[in-house]
Amino acid sequence: MLKLFVEGVVVLAGLLAVTYWLTPENKYLAMKYGVPLESGRIEPEPHGCDFEDAPLGKKHCYFERVLDTESACSGPDCPVTNVHVWWRKVIEE
Repeated sequence: MLKLFVEGVVVLAGLLAVTYWLTPENKYLAMKYGVPLESGRIEPEPHGCDFEDAPLGKKHCYFERVLDTESACSGPDCPVTNVHVWWRKVIEE
């Protein structure tokens, strides 16, 4: 009986993990912040810092993911109205 219970928990955890990994990011952010799907915007990650980008070689930079949210008011309990993901270029020194 215990073995069956443990197997059921493992299967359920696996299904939840697969569902999480297969959920598109914009849908995940909309569910997390309780906004309509249209209120989330995700910019594609830009190019220019990869080793293979022309000219070939180390570029000494990378892009950092930035998540901005807009709220209906300025208080701590205000609902989020918009979610925006964009990328900031960071230069390595």
